[in-house]
Amino acid sequence: MLVAAFRRRFFGHVGGAFAGGTASCSDVATWGERWIPPTGHETAIQLYNSLTKRKEPLILANKGVATWYSCGPTVYDHAHLGHACSYIRFDIIRRILTKVFGYDVIMVMGITDIDDKIIKRANELNISPVSLARIYEQDFKQDMTTLKHFVLKPWASSRI
Repeated sequence: MLVAAFRRRFFGHVGGAFAGGTASCSDVATWGERWIPPTGHETAIQLYNSLTKRKEPLILANKGVATWYSCGPTVYDHAHLGHACSYIRFDIIRRILTKVFGYDVIMVMGITDIDDKIIKRANELNISPVSLARIYEQDFKQDMTTLKHFVLKPWASSRI
């Protein structure tokens, strides 16, 4: 509930909102059917909206500032190349928004630290799910630091 309120308060306006409220990374299949365009400052950037099947303008809640919530990993094992590719792609978009269009980008990454996969893996290793999640969260952050020339750190991260 707190995470949903946080997302709605700070990130519910990014690109728009779906009917029925704020969605999490795992809610893709359950989003509402009706697109509710956001209010704010329209930009010259057009993004493809997979719900409406057309390009829509990027609308910022605050002029010149793009807020972005990015799903991070579910930390139950080591990061792999697929994770790195995803974060590098996000980073390219972030750098374009910053360096080409001049927007300030406030990006928060959510790290899933409790999940069935984490509990199962913790039981296999005979450690607590919290301990396992903290180990692999640190491991993930260290991997991302290694990619520092390719991936900028998020402005903040949250555990979900």
